[in-house]
Amino acid sequence: MKSWAKKPFTKAALSVIAVGMSIIVCLSGVMLIYKINDSEGKVVGVGESSYEESGAFEQRMGDASRNVLERIRVKEQLEADGKYDPNRLVDVIAYDKDGKISGKNESGLAYRLSDIAEWGMKYNQSDLSAENVVVCEKTDGTYHYYYMDEFKNLLKNNGLKPVFPNIESGAAEDPFAGYGDPESETIQSVLGVLQEGYDLEDTFGMAYAGAKLTDKEGKLLYTDFWAFTDVIQETAVPDGAENLLQVVNDTPELNGKLSEVYEAVINTISNLAVSVDIYETGGDLWTEGNTNYTYLIADRSAKKVYTNNSEYTDFTKLEDNIEALKNAEHSKYVIVKPKLGDFESNLDVSASEWKNIVQAQEIFGEDFVFAAAVDTSYPIQDVFYDGAKAYATYAPYAKIAGISFILSALVLLIALIWLGVVAGRRADDKELHLNAFDRWKTEIGAAAVIVPWIFLMFAIGSNWSGFGYQAVSYYDTDFEYAWHYGNMYYTFSLTAADVAVISFFATFTMILFLIGYLSLVRRIKGKTLWKNSLLRWILNVAVKGWTLFWENRNITVKVILLLIGFVGVHWLMAIFGSAFLILAFAVDVAAAVFLIKWAVEKDRIKKESRRSHPVIWNTRSHVKK
Repeated sequence: MKSWAKKPFTKAALSVIAVGMSIIVCLSGVMLIYKINDSEGKVVGVGESSYEESGAFEQRMGDASRNVLERIRVKEQLEADGKYDPNRLVDVIAYDKDGKISGKNESGLAYRLSDIAEWGMKYNQSDLSAENVVVCEKTDGTYHYYYMDEFKNLLKNNGLKPVFPNIESGAAEDPFAGYGDPESETIQSVLGVLQEGYDLEDTFGMAYAGAKLTDKEGKLLYTDFWAFTDVIQETAVPDGAENLLQVVNDTPELNGKLSEVYEAVINTISNLAVSVDIYETGGDLWTEGNTNYTYLIADRSAKKVYTNNSEYTDFTKLEDNIEALKNAEHSKYVIVKPKLGDFESNLDVSASEWKNIVQAQEIFGEDFVFAAAVDTSYPIQDVFYDGAKAYATYAPYAKIAGISFILSALVLLIALIWLGVVAGRRADDKELHLNAFDRWKTEIGAAAVIVPWIFLMFAIGSNWSGFGYQAVSYYDTDFEYAWHYGNMYYTFSLTAADVAVISFFATFTMILFLIGYLSLVRRIKGKTLWKNSLLRWILNVAVKGWTLFWENRNITVKVILLLIGFVGVHWLMAIFGSAFLILAFAVDVAAAVFLIKWAVEKDRIKKESRRSHPVIWNTRSHVKK
């Protein structure tokens, strides 16, 4: 290779080029990722010539349709005769089965709609766990349920008395027989176990097995009792009762089904809280005059029309209105019917996917028409307008980003190969030159490159919000789960700050990579990669140690056994105290005897060696002097 290719200036220039190309690769890569991204908020797709042909447009249209259908479902669910009544009764059991609000208390457990919504919002946003409920089995096999406070008062006031057959028969001893007040201790122990949700027999064994409850006169009331733990706080009062347990205790159809009742309550309050929040905070995003999106939905069996265009409300003109929607200027539309063969659209979309969008909400029967269209002249500045604007901003750069990515990656590869070839070489000689870093242990050098990069990743990840999407919310709400309905539409954003962060990351990464890569190449050329390895050094030390041990195993085995015994006995003394004091002393004496004997034996061997080889020892003495 020519000498100029090895000069410091050439190497420095190649390093600068490598860093610059890495920045371009990263920035172009970001653009390409969003170019081909199929996730929510993608901007540009492969082979697209306009926003209306993009996956982003299709996705926004699909999301808008889902939201419209969801609002229709909520409206149909919550309204009666076209009106929303917050005092309308919701039968919890019936709603959990079919998802409908009849307005009647059919099962015995019903709440006002507004109370249900408020309860559900609290449940969804915070912890509403409550004290356990005590389940008591009656002599006839039915059940009575007590709140923990109520049960506690009954025990302490002798309204209920625990009885333990095994203790009374002498089959087991009372665990609190020796206490000052055994009865009080027993009550406290029973309450403690129930409050923690444990089983009496599992906790106290046979003594509390088969526990029963009597009244203060000794009449048997309950043949068994235990704790029910899946309880939530009640922030609403049921219709015609003071609390939930009163309803369950007084309703034979619910007796013995406490778990199902609480599950139905949780499902009902959770779902209706979301539905009411959507209904009350839905805003006017899809109303006429506020969007470029028009929908016309008809339930043929009910002869009912849902639309945001006042000209399309007449059911008798349904087909004419659909044709008008299709043929409107700048209209991009989809028309969905029960049969896939009847699907129509001037967009490149999937008929089955759109049918699933409509049927997912389970609003209509088998005879429906769903038509939706977007005015692509975008006269109104809505989410579609924002999407088109973002597309127009970033689409021209997509092709440039692709070309830049390929060219910069190619130049980067050439620079790295060139730097690798001339690594360790100089223009004035043919020797291999290693620097101080190359003489570090291989693993330590690798860590010096990798660890700072990991710290960089953590620093950027915890302090940078990231490039990507700016959410376009379509209503304001404090409800925790409203993001699912509110922040559904996004526009791509790549700010100057984002460019700076990406550039810094690429620069720092490439500098660390060059340090590690070039050092690795020099180590390979100099054949020091393994020779100067920390692992090799450790293995060599281990082999030498094992060899020394094995060659002197007669003495080393004894020393190791003595050490194990010495340490083991002292650990036993530390754990169990003075019980091992005598044994520890004996081991100490044995260790002392062994060491003295070993020292004497070593000295004896040395003296014999001097007598056997006086010339060698005299020479050593002379050298020392």
